[in-house]
Amino acid sequence: MSFENVISKLEEELKKELKEEGIDDTILDMVDLSIAYSPVIPIKNSSRSYEVKKTYGGKYLIINCPFFPEAVDEDTIKEMRARFLLYRDRMRPNFPS
Repeated sequence: MSFENVISKLEEELKKELKEEGIDDTILDMVDLSIAYSPVIPIKNSSRSYEVKKTYGGKYLIINCPFFPEAVDEDTIKEMRARFLLYRDRMRPNFPS
């Protein structure tokens, strides 16, 4: 199996896992990273959120997160932000309208 095939297979598996969480391309397109305080949940099946700071290089640092000690790219932070937004919406009480 070539390196490109391995990468392609890993990307397919990642998309499959994200879809299981309810995160798809439509959700990712709606994530707005320009909001000043934009917490994320970096790990699947977690409720622990972390603050994020944008670096001058255009990447993002997840503050005090031992799982991601280095800056991550915009696509990765969008997935983590979507995870937070979906979790937050599930935890909000449903008030009658």
